[in-house]
Amino acid sequence: MNDLPKIADEGSLQAWLETRSPEDSILIAHRAAMRVLPLWCIATRDEWARLIDLRPLPVLWTNLISAVLVKFPEIEIQPAAVRASSLTRTMFDAINATYSDGQRATRADTPDTRYESRAVLTTIVAARDSLAATRAALLDARSAAAAAARAAGLGVLWEEIEADVHDLIAGADILAAALWRSDNLLTGVWQEAQPVLKATPGGEFWIDWYQRALDGTPQNWPLLEAVALIPDEVWQQGGDALDQAILSKIEEHALSATAYGEDIVFDEGAGRLRAIARNDVPSDYMADIDDKLAEALLIFPETPSGNDLYAVIKPERDQVERARQKYLGRPRMLLSELQSVSRRVEAKISSGDCPGDDALIVDFQARIDEVQDDLLVHSPEIRDAMEARARVRLPQMSSDQKQQIEGFADALAEISEGYLAEELPEDARTSSDSSISEPDRIEAFVRTTGRFIRIKRLIRGGGTAGKNIAGALKELDGVSGGLLTYYAIVDLMFKFLL
Repeated sequence: MNDLPKIADEGSLQAWLETRSPEDSILIAHRAAMRVLPLWCIATRDEWARLIDLRPLPVLWTNLISAVLVKFPEIEIQPAAVRASSLTRTMFDAINATYSDGQRATRADTPDTRYESRAVLTTIVAARDSLAATRAALLDARSAAAAAARAAGLGVLWEEIEADVHDLIAGADILAAALWRSDNLLTGVWQEAQPVLKATPGGEFWIDWYQRALDGTPQNWPLLEAVALIPDEVWQQGGDALDQAILSKIEEHALSATAYGEDIVFDEGAGRLRAIARNDVPSDYMADIDDKLAEALLIFPETPSGNDLYAVIKPERDQVERARQKYLGRPRMLLSELQSVSRRVEAKISSGDCPGDDALIVDFQARIDEVQDDLLVHSPEIRDAMEARARVRLPQMSSDQKQQIEGFADALAEISEGYLAEELPEDARTSSDSSISEPDRIEAFVRTTGRFIRIKRLIRGGGTAGKNIAGALKELDGVSGGLLTYYAIVDLMFKFLL
């Protein structure tokens, strides 16, 4: 530990950076700028900032680009970085001019009311230094760190930068670390900044992105890359165009995260919603999978009723048999059921209810695991879905929101047929049932959200399908809130997928 460098100012940071790669410089600079980003956001509310049209968006875009540059060095994002830096340069010049005006106004015989308080000049300086940190994140890590420290007015910021340096030396992924290892002294500023971000195009996206960075919780990097690569002209247009572009990227990734090997369609002849299963596993492999499951069930000896030595896992054996009967044509659902079986057997072994060293139980587990591996090997769609599924969080929703989801699921089930009509209400209730294991609840939530999103797209597509589905949801006014509430609930649900 004594060999670790002491980072306490610009000079010591510069000396260390000269021994490192350009990527490390951007990483240090990005995290320094991110720590003081809330200062910029709240500064844009002030009168002086509105007069020179300062907005959060260019700074948000620049910070996002600096993160994506490090995470995906191979992508062609440098031109966007140059343009984002140019936008922030224009704002930086405007702030400097405003600060000069403010200094002159405070010395004038008739002070300008915009600058009556010295606190206003202090805010302008903090905003300028926060912006300087963001600009430097693409150019000069030493300057970024120093500007961030000035903006926050906190010596502790150098301690955080030093911790980043030490983590980089240790080979850690500092983008996965919380922004503040000690107490975040800008917590109150972040709370004030959130309404500002919410009013910005893509508002909820920015709040979620920054909160994850603060907490050190996993980011959805493919989504961040997709948003950063939205065409420059859309970023410069801003407003509804950018808001819709960001929402479109979020929806695309939500569809990917909820892929469950099925398509949701509306049968106009029957007037019913239906799920049509997709199966990309070759039929001969599925036949082999069926044989392996049958063999897994046959390894246990037949015993007289009431004398089954393996009765403790009979519910799991029955679950495997049901999965064989119901889901051989739905490999993604089959995988979900088999994963549930594995988790339940492991839980019984851990609790001592089931002997973990019994040869037949070990054999049963191995066979079930082998089938899961087969499904992953033979189904690219399942592999992609499971990768996206790893990012899903179990949502924290109010009792009213849970009731709304159940109400919508019931209403949609009324105009559905086949397994969709059966599973919509079941999954909606499973996902909010705290007595059920978290992985099983997440699976039910993913299915529910994915189906809700796809049904929302059918509604927005108009035509007979849209009218029929919208009509069923509108009848819920006063119960679950109707169509607009359905849209809001769906948007809230897929936030937890990202």
